[in-house]
Amino acid sequence: MYWYSRTLCSVALLLAAGPAAASGYILGVSGEADDAGGGMVSLFADWGITETTWLSTALARTDTGSLLNLDTVYADAAIEQSFGDFGLRIGAAYWGDDDVLDSNDLRGSVFYRGDSLSLSLDYQHRDFDFVFRPIQQPDTLETAEFSANGIGFSGSLRTSENTSLFAGGMTYD
Repeated sequence: MYWYSRTLCSVALLLAAGPAAASGYILGVSGEADDAGGGMVSLFADWGITETTWLSTALARTDTGSLLNLDTVYADAAIEQSFGDFGLRIGAAYWGDDDVLDSNDLRGSVFYRGDSLSLSLDYQHRDFDFVFRPIQQPDTLETAEFSANGIGFSGSLRTSENTSLFAGGMTYD
């Protein structure tokens, strides 16, 4: 049975919101649980320092329960600066379970945001650490370090006041 079909509860709550087009803030929390003992909780916050500068943060914790025995933490921080219809975004994130697999990420984007069309060109660098037990020495732990650089794009088109289309992708070396 797939994990998404085992979900018993999924709750998301928008705690507070300021005006989206001007400086303000958005705070949120969400949680999920399944019948295999897994669960997730996440918190996020976006702050509009000015009408053109935003800070974003997110924290999440996932426990897979008895299914995979993987407990991950996610932490993310980013800043966005707009210059009219164009802008820049930079951010950093950590994801993983340092006993198994984790990733330290840096990313940047340049974007265009018009009334109905948004486009971005994205770059990401990820450093991974993978912890494993060698077959020849099962009583020891080894760490393999590797990295990946990605380049991608995303775009959205507002087709009406209530609908929009989105496409995006990233390719890694």
